[in-house]
Order: sequence, then C-alpha cells, then structure tokens
Amino acid sequence: MAAYWPSRASGLPPGQRLLQVMPRFSDRPHLPVAVLTAADLQALGPREHTADFHCVTTWSVTGLVWTGVPLVTVLASVGLAAAPVR
Repeated sequence: MAAYWPSRASGLPPGQRLLQVMPRFSDRPHLPVAVLTAADLQALGPREHTADFHCVTTWSVTGLVWTGVPLVTVLASVGLAAAPVR
C-alpha cells in the first residue's frame, strides 16, 4: 500500500502525495487489467445504429449511422455485468 500512499513530497500542495503510477479507478483493483484488441472487438460483432446528433452549440445532424460494439457488450465480454440501478 505504501506505493499508492507515499509520504509527502516537497513542492506539492498541502495534503497531497506524489504517486509513481496512476491508480486504477475500479471496484475491483485487485483483478488484472482487461486488454481488448481490435480483433477482440471484431469478434464481438460490431453493429450499426442510426441516431441523430445534437450539439450543445446549436447544430444538429440527423440520420447518422454509427458502427461499433455496444459498451454493455464489451463490458460483459470481460466479466462485468451492468451497473446496479440506484
């Protein structure tokens, strides 16, 4: 744990600690990182989805065709179920 919460280092704001690596933000940090290749995503079966795009700067494009793998499918492929509803 010392690698993640080292002593204070000079030059940092009060209360801050310098980490050597970016920590993983996860509810399962003890599990290995999932690595997906382009071939892995292709095997999951990309799909087409037609949707409109509305930009916050006031312009829109309708009927865009998006191609890819739904995130819920990607997460399920690495053993992560849908997030609990709160």
